[in-house]
Amino acid sequence: MTDSCGARVREEFPGFEMMFTFEGKNKQAELQAYVASKNSPFKVSVVTGPSGSYTEQDILAFLEIWLEPWGPGRQWEIMLLDAYAPGLTDNVQRLCWRRGYVCITHGGGASMILQTNDTDHHEHVRKRFIELQTQRLITKTRMQGGGMADLDLRENIDIMIRVMSDLDLHLIATAGYLRTGTTNALNGDDDAMIKNEAAGFWKEMDMRKAVNDAVADAKRRCEVGEIPWTYAAIKKEITPYPNKHCLDVILPGQEDEATIDPDGRKWDEEEPQIVQVEESDAGGPVEYFCPGDWVDGADAEVAWAKNTDTDAQHHGHGATALAEVETVDEDVIELSFKQNKTLRQLNDADAIFKDLGGVLGASLRNTLSSVRHAEEKKFAAHMKGNPRVIAELEDGLRAEEKRMREARVEYAEQMRLKKETELAKKALKDTDRQLKKRKQDVKHQDKVLAAMVSSRAYTL
Repeated sequence: MTDSCGARVREEFPGFEMMFTFEGKNKQAELQAYVASKNSPFKVSVVTGPSGSYTEQDILAFLEIWLEPWGPGRQWEIMLLDAYAPGLTDNVQRLCWRRGYVCITHGGGASMILQTNDTDHHEHVRKRFIELQTQRLITKTRMQGGGMADLDLRENIDIMIRVMSDLDLHLIATAGYLRTGTTNALNGDDDAMIKNEAAGFWKEMDMRKAVNDAVADAKRRCEVGEIPWTYAAIKKEITPYPNKHCLDVILPGQEDEATIDPDGRKWDEEEPQIVQVEESDAGGPVEYFCPGDWVDGADAEVAWAKNTDTDAQHHGHGATALAEVETVDEDVIELSFKQNKTLRQLNDADAIFKDLGGVLGASLRNTLSSVRHAEEKKFAAHMKGNPRVIAELEDGLRAEEKRMREARVEYAEQMRLKKETELAKKALKDTDRQLKKRKQDVKHQDKVLAAMVSSRAYTL
């Protein structure tokens, strides 16, 4: 959540809720109990669901916890929500009204321009969360001696609480309400503070005149009693957003639609199959590929080098010429490995964000999907160029997986030996303790025997 009141933010941070994909409510209760044990100075709540997305009941439960109750000293406020179907119901809107909030929805395609969560908040939250998460993953990997480390839900909750404990993070979002034109003065004093895309639309649609006209009309109608302060009357005054067709449907990666892919194609465009054919001087048809027209390695999609192997054995029908051996350029192999490693890391991050769930998790996964799509395009450009690249890469991956398996086996063996050593030490201590006790018993028996002998000698 974000808040337009800077004084209230300084008094108490807006807080947040995290959603995770889980069946049933046992995990939710367990995680909520863990959050409560953290004694955070601001509100933090946890919810789980089978799909990782909010239902109407989830939204109602969230509002019951987070909205301030109506009472003396409270002023009416505006609650801005996404155009998300479970949040558009009459139940949600009436609950907000009973708590002193007028619920207004951002229309399709408008949230990325007007909603401060998207314009001034999520980018910073995402950046800091990934930085802290990466640091903890590296530390955990080193502590366990290698292998693939993973963070559990509690560790991710800890990171999120740490990220959201930054005052500047929330004040940036607060300032965003002025940059998007949401809370600017109705008389026009703050118009110069509207920035970025919102400023472009503000000028293009002559919003200053529209605001002046709307304010004058509202004052006139209030004075004559045409706008009573009731739920039905106020809801009627909220003009619904016009239908934007495709923009009313949320697609993966849609919020990153403006991001330019390295190859110039949009995130949802398939790669076209292009066959390059040179013009024929003779005017006749030209073959799609002719070995005689093969270009230099520098001009080819994947570079190749032909090296003469001076140590190669002579084969064939007694030929004395040394065979030319084609080898893949080392730079190409290295680049392919780097790209493959990047894709694997992105897939691991996607799994983490899937567990994170909620609006933040979905936003992170959508952004990650766009990045992964761009990397896959670059990776495919090098992979499809020549089968030898694929063969070399597969051999390298198999070798890497073999090394990882061997490392895991070695690590497991070390843990087994360590456990056996600890058990042996414990057994040795037990044996030593028993031996000492046995020696004490023997000494006691010797003393008793000596006493008995002395007694018999005295009586005689």
